Amino acid sequence: MLTQFGEKGLVKKCVEIGVDGYLLKDCSRQELITAIKTVYNSGTYFKINTGKQNSKELEIEKIKLSNREKQVLNLLTEDKGCREIAKELNLKTTTVRTYRSRLLIKAGVSTNAGLIYWADKNDLI
Repeated sequence: MLTQFGEKGLVKKCVEIGVDGYLLKDCSRQELITAIKTVYNSGTYFKINTGKQNSKELEIEKIKLSNREKQVLNLLTEDKGCREIAKELNLKTTTVRTYRSRLLIKAGVSTNAGLIYWADKNDLI
């Protein structure tokens, strides 16, 4: 989704309905190309504007993970793909992608590498 609205609540609603990418219209051309390639190759790309949010509130929320999000995060750190994770946890691949998308949003990153860095930095793995 390419939009002018970067509010976190809207991004969460989009993830809940299955959006695989979310990018603000003021992004660079290169970032748009990167987002398209990322969604095409691995499933999700999210870039949100958190400038209007209280950063302390956002940090607190980032660390609140459900048990299933923790499971998916740990398996992602083992370099497992969504299909492998889905099979191991007895879930649909789309469900795993939704959990991964939620993790990306909470971390404020757009790649697995960024997610793993964030998880390590916040002592989640």
